[in-house]
Amino acid sequence: MFNSNLYLQDLKQINECNLPWDKLNNKTVLITGATGLIGSVLVDAFIYRNEYLNGGIKLLLLGRSEKSILERFKNYVDKEYFNYIVQDIESTISTDESIDYIIHAASKGDPKSFAENPIGIMNANYIGTYQVLELARKQKVQKVLFISTGEVYGIVKKEVGSIDGLKECDYGFMDVLNARSCYSSSKRAGETLCAAYYQQHKVDFNVARPCHTYGASMQENDSRVICEFFRKALSKEDIVMKSAGTQIRSYCYVTDTIKGLLYILLLGVAGEAYNIANKNSTITIRELAEKVSQYSQSSVIYENPSNIELRGFSNIQHAILDATKLEELGWSACYNMDDGITRTLEISRKNYVR
Repeated sequence: MFNSNLYLQDLKQINECNLPWDKLNNKTVLITGATGLIGSVLVDAFIYRNEYLNGGIKLLLLGRSEKSILERFKNYVDKEYFNYIVQDIESTISTDESIDYIIHAASKGDPKSFAENPIGIMNANYIGTYQVLELARKQKVQKVLFISTGEVYGIVKKEVGSIDGLKECDYGFMDVLNARSCYSSSKRAGETLCAAYYQQHKVDFNVARPCHTYGASMQENDSRVICEFFRKALSKEDIVMKSAGTQIRSYCYVTDTIKGLLYILLLGVAGEAYNIANKNSTITIRELAEKVSQYSQSSVIYENPSNIELRGFSNIQHAILDATKLEELGWSACYNMDDGITRTLEISRKNYVR
């Protein structure tokens, strides 16, 4: 990723945010899910700060695969500030490091995983969050940032064609007897667990609720439709739709999402949740497919979904998030949908192996 000038520009932009960076100077930050879509770019942003801006941030990465960590950060694993732990997030986290901040990004968020391993999804989101909070309690960390999801809102009734976004206090229906709810319901439970640790043990926390985030750090096994659209575009294949694509979503380019996380971490009010969404990137799935196909000069075709795919489909039609609360902290998104698609494809082409 560091071989792309566009990606380096993204990291530079993150580090130029008007934030109290001194809070992180000479601090140790534990990042779970460090090789994922969001976690890996967050790690890269901290690496950039250390390498170019004398950030002095000590990184402790937690992931299940040592191979993935070594491959993703191969040029930096020997740095004095770089450390990692290889383990499952559901196990007790043991470390001799004194930790100041924890950013909990470990979670699978793709439909195929929801359909094939709903128990594993729930365990990672609840038991994993418990392990993070226990470590935070024992170490008396300064703050835990729990990366949740906009799916915690469930189905909130909106008029057809409404572009009103969901605020942090809006909660709708969730079918708890549908295994597809494994992700959203366990994220809800994880948020409540954070609130319980805050009340009972004074563990400071914030919750980030990102909308649909995308970027060149998307993983090969991520089955979300936007990831599949980009993979098809990079392979110069037709983009395949498995539904009418009428669901409307908020999207956010990963660089803007990372900036949002840092605003929440360093400026967020203790115990509160913040949406991360770009008000200039609200479109239907069909419109998204058409945009990506235009940039890749491919076509959009339709196929019937498999049974596994059907089980992973979300029944949420309206998933527009209102990020006003985050904007009031000083955050703003820089990249609209067209800009984000262009940057994603350009950066990905540098690293894409067909």
